[in-house]
Amino acid sequence: MEINKNQLISETAKLGNEIHNGLSLDRVGREYSSFLAMNSIIANLTGRCLDHNLVFQNQPEMPRYIKKDYDKSMLNFYNKILREFPLYKEISSNMLKAYLDSGIEDYMLGGCIRGYSEKDAKEILLSYFSEYGHKAYQTAKRMIEEERIQMGYQYENSPSMAFHTGSVLLQTGYICMQQDKYDSSTLSFLAHELGHAIDKEVFYYPQQKKIKVYDDPFNEIPSTFFELGMLSYLQEQGIDPNGALMLQSFYLNIMYARQYHLLDTFVDIEKTGRIEMTEDFRNWFLYGMGYYVSLAMNELSRENPREYFRKFTDMACARNEANFRELLEIAGIDSESFVNGDFIKNKLNGEVIQLKKRYGYKE
Repeated sequence: MEINKNQLISETAKLGNEIHNGLSLDRVGREYSSFLAMNSIIANLTGRCLDHNLVFQNQPEMPRYIKKDYDKSMLNFYNKILREFPLYKEISSNMLKAYLDSGIEDYMLGGCIRGYSEKDAKEILLSYFSEYGHKAYQTAKRMIEEERIQMGYQYENSPSMAFHTGSVLLQTGYICMQQDKYDSSTLSFLAHELGHAIDKEVFYYPQQKKIKVYDDPFNEIPSTFFELGMLSYLQEQGIDPNGALMLQSFYLNIMYARQYHLLDTFVDIEKTGRIEMTEDFRNWFLYGMGYYVSLAMNELSRENPREYFRKFTDMACARNEANFRELLEIAGIDSESFVNGDFIKNKLNGEVIQLKKRYGYKE
């Protein structure tokens, strides 16, 4: 899959012109960030880019305002976590205990995952997203058919394997991935980024939400939900049961590592009453808590994904207003079981049983 470069250039120019002609202060920072991301994709794919200096030719004070707005967003993010950090600390502590008690780290396996042609990969993606109903399916279909996905995207100085960037003004976006081959891992990454696209379509764009990505501690829940759902789908449909099970176990290991770092930080907060505003901590929280919530949501969704999509939508639309326990309940998750570790204990024990059975382990 490749991005339609002419379309990308045209939409980036349109976005730049809108910013140049004057947007309200509450929108300019968000749209300028989208402009820069899209412009960097142009530069990567074509070797040239639009002149971003012209965007603020008539508004020289805007870059300073945008930096101030970004710093404010980061502060809001950390303040939201601080308000509920005793709860998050309890969750992390119980999750880590359940993980270590399960012994699942003894069954983290290497192995082969299935590869696919581009045609087959597209068909699997669309079949998977169709399970969640019209909105999810149409968003995925549009991103594929309108050539808004770039595989084999090579860029330096970035730890990201993939990313999605979108604009409220344009009501759409683009996905770039480093992988240039299609396999079950790639499908899970694509489902993750398409999850961001669906989140924007369901939550951000139609409601003109003013919440910014850097404000949102739960920004990775929708994306990780669809990522983990893809791995369940590949197992349920018999497409790649062994590879998907292996990848699922790998994600549990990643979740453990991030929760481990989170707990260390939460203990420091308890001692000092303050939090270090680092990008590392932000990512530990976004993905550590995001994968954990999504794991519970995925368990609830598999019986009837289309029906559960309503709860997904309710959760996505409430996450700027609801506290964490409320958010869990909106998503249909038993908050008590989630917080005290019973949910993850049962999940991990079931995962160990599957791994033993699939790979013939004997006590």
